[in-house]
Amino acid sequence: MTQNERVKRKLDRDGFITRNECVRQFPAILRLSARIQDLEEEGYVFRPEDTGRDYVYHLVAKPAPKQMALTI
Repeated sequence: MTQNERVKRKLDRDGFITRNECVRQFPAILRLSARIQDLEEEGYVFRPEDTGRDYVYHLVAKPAPKQMALTI
C-alpha cells in the first residue's frame, strides 16, 4: 500500500488526519504535507487547521468519480 493510499484510508475512516498522529501510525510518512499536496492534485479538498500543538487536515471534498466514456 502506498503512502497516499494509507492517508486516503485514514481520511475515509475519520474525515481528518493530523501530522503527529500520522508520524505515530505511519512511521514512513514523515512529510504529511507532501502527501496532502499529492491528494489535492487528484482533486481532494482540505481545510487545514493549526491548533498550536499539531496541524490538522480536515477532508472537505473528494474528487468526483471518473466517468467512463461510452463509444458507439
